[in-house]
Amino acid sequence: MQEIPKVAIIGAGASGIFCAMLLLSFGIPIVLYEKNKTLGKKLLATGNGRCNIHNQHTNSKHYQTSSFTPKEIQSILQTCSFGTFAKTCQKLGIALEICEDGRVYPQSNSAKSVLEVFGDILKDSKNFTMVLETEVLELCQTQGGFLLKSAQGQEKYSCVVLACGSEATPKLGGSDKGLELAKNLGLEIVQTYPSLVSLNIESPLICALSGVKIKAKLTLKKANQTLAEVL
Repeated sequence: MQEIPKVAIIGAGASGIFCAMLLLSFGIPIVLYEKNKTLGKKLLATGNGRCNIHNQHTNSKHYQTSSFTPKEIQSILQTCSFGTFAKTCQKLGIALEICEDGRVYPQSNSAKSVLEVFGDILKDSKNFTMVLETEVLELCQTQGGFLLKSAQGQEKYSCVVLACGSEATPKLGGSDKGLELAKNLGLEIVQTYPSLVSLNIESPLICALSGVKIKAKLTLKKANQTLAEVL
């Protein structure tokens, strides 16, 4: 009888949690590592707490990357389409609401409620182990698996999933730790850069609008010459 692989997932954000649930559905034992005190810290902040969980209009044209070709991106999106995701949420008991612009939220309008559903599913699984407040310090490839080292000791796993996120929003735990672990495994690292940044303006009048969300057209001008426009 073939032995079932034991999988470690490093990072209990949205991708780590969802990956754990999918693998558990196949009966694969999972150990989920998270350096924060709770799982899904960034997930709670999505959509201003409403949880912008997906987008109906997933297309390769909406992605900018040097790692994959548009054809490869489209193939990935088709493998796990929005329709597949919606059916999975339905099975989990998460009702979705689709906005006119394609953004998708839970009908509860609460990221906390989504996290509670995910958390209950994980806790109810006999094949699941959660390791909180534990940062993975080192990850080495060994014969037939990987050796994971933390302050609590070391453990060997058949497979490891890196779901550590990026350096974005360090206040919520964002860091480059995942990139360091991948680099130490000999994987090629593509230089990261911000894709969404704040616009800093000195005008007190405009600064007062901080936190307000509206649909607008932004025009950048210099000496009455239009340099760029964004809708």
